[in-house]
Amino acid sequence: MNKICLILLLLSSKLILAQTNIDIDADFILVDKNELVFLKKENGKINLKTEIRFYPTDENRGKRIELRTVPVSDFDIERFNNFSLNGNQYSFVVDVKDIVKQNPKQFKQNILTKPFYHKNSEEEIRVLSLYNNSTFIATECYFEKFNKNTEPEWGCNEQDFMNFEVINITKNRRIIIFNKIGYNASYDNTWHSDRKYLIDFYGYIIPTKKQIITKFESKDFNLQPELEFLNNLESYDDKSFSWSRQFKFENNFLTDAVFGQKLINKKFDTIIVNNGFIVGKEDELINVYNFKLKDITPKGIQSAFPLLSDKGYSIALINDKIKYITKNGSILAQLPEKEPLIICGFNSSMGSSYLSIKKDSTNYYLDIQHHYVDYDEEEVDLSFIENLFDKDKYDSVNFLDYTMLQNKQTSKSIDFHRFFKAFGFTELIVVEHGEKFGLFSLKAIAIDYNDNSKKYPIIELKELLPAEFDFIKLKMGTSHILFSKNGLLGLYGLNEKPKYKNIEVAEYFSRFELPNGQKGWLDRLGNEFLDN
Repeated sequence: MNKICLILLLLSSKLILAQTNIDIDADFILVDKNELVFLKKENGKINLKTEIRFYPTDENRGKRIELRTVPVSDFDIERFNNFSLNGNQYSFVVDVKDIVKQNPKQFKQNILTKPFYHKNSEEEIRVLSLYNNSTFIATECYFEKFNKNTEPEWGCNEQDFMNFEVINITKNRRIIIFNKIGYNASYDNTWHSDRKYLIDFYGYIIPTKKQIITKFESKDFNLQPELEFLNNLESYDDKSFSWSRQFKFENNFLTDAVFGQKLINKKFDTIIVNNGFIVGKEDELINVYNFKLKDITPKGIQSAFPLLSDKGYSIALINDKIKYITKNGSILAQLPEKEPLIICGFNSSMGSSYLSIKKDSTNYYLDIQHHYVDYDEEEVDLSFIENLFDKDKYDSVNFLDYTMLQNKQTSKSIDFHRFFKAFGFTELIVVEHGEKFGLFSLKAIAIDYNDNSKKYPIIELKELLPAEFDFIKLKMGTSHILFSKNGLLGLYGLNEKPKYKNIEVAEYFSRFELPNGQKGWLDRLGNEFLDN
């Protein structure tokens, strides 16, 4: 198989709102490999520099940008003098006056939305271009010949996904910086100096009068329009299903999870972000976007959800019919057939919890058996018993997902990882009394197993449904709980009480029939859509 490797940063053609901007007053930019130092003259001498810091704003990836002007160091002056006289392609000085003046519209047209290419050889090319309004994306493309009887074909595999910022320097001079942003918990494990919040540069685009200086991961890039066809390849391995972390729902707006900028200028009551799709709901209005922020909402849409089982599609109710939406906005009547997927791997869990509900002469009780490896690499076994109900209160008590076993008491296994300082579990329990059924939630709040001063956490037991229903059972193949009373059916959590004559339960859209014969659809958020 012949293979030509390309790494492609794909372009989105539509911006919703302004990108993240940082204003810096500087006379020179000192570039030392992946480091950028913004220098300022005072009284004819360079004696100040501006540092950019990203301070955590939440427990996830949120950042607050702070600029700090500090005295320039002797090391910076030494580098400035050296690079001004003996600079090279990796270390040099840019006079801000040599950066091209461009207003925001010109900068977007000439720089921000242009793809930049790096040819390492005839067999490897990298391309930088915009993905959406807050991120650039890296994609690896291959030219493959699968066998001697076929022609080579292009296929793409995305590789990287990063935030970018536009630096606005004096008098309409703008540059782009790239940076990879990690989770804020990583700061807790680094040195204590405030300098740990200084940003890490992974590349930049500096449009000077002589050339557009573009680097990413120490590679030079240039404009090569003849390679733009790579942006529209259909043989494209889309991995946007893994990028939900990039988005956040805040104050009824979809925002960038890092800097909090609004990405879509529209308010929503509910946002679902998953598998490369964004579904926004406001009252009865539905909008569907892909992660490039392109609006792909079909006409006649009533409800939609990204498919968890298939990363390439959303399922939607359109004009009372179930359809499927692709990430380019195409509508399908049914999903294409797929080859069976075989997953190879290993279980990295270092512990197990075995739960069972048992009955003695006085109580129904929860029996918990733990086996795990502690931080000293020692195997530990722990046992806990927690009383749940008096034995005479109910005829039977069991886990919801074991009710089909005719109340056979089968231990339930829960795996966990040893490095979780705090873990617990939440289970649902079905109780029976006089051939009527009720539902309880059972929650164990976790503690650190390596803290010998603490016992097992408190068990919280909460009644969800009284024991007055004909049956309560988990509908296999879905996450829904079917319950029945007086001959009517419903889905717990979506219906306040059973109300349907019949219901065909599915994960996203369940088909129902009311006692009066009216039919319709119930979506997984509890919205009903009667047939027209």
